[in-house]
Amino acid sequence: MQKTTGKLGEDGAVIVFIEVKTRTGGFAPGRAAVTPAKQKRICKGAVYYMMRNGLMNRQARFDVIEIQGTRVTHIENAFPYQGPAF
Repeated sequence: MQKTTGKLGEDGAVIVFIEVKTRTGGFAPGRAAVTPAKQKRICKGAVYYMMRNGLMNRQARFDVIEIQGTRVTHIENAFPYQGPAF
């Protein structure tokens, strides 16, 4: 079973969009569920959020947090921005 949640944070001046993946079975890591199509959707949502909140002058980063049982892994810069250039 897989669960997902999107979170938002800051690391200094960087806006961090965090995809949290929880696995309760299977062998594939949570990061495998963050497919290129999912990455594009996350990036699109990030641009919308940043535009709406006047944050387009800030850098963004995309992290993934995997939770499998009691093990938690934080992957910084899990994937690059995928969308139109500004």
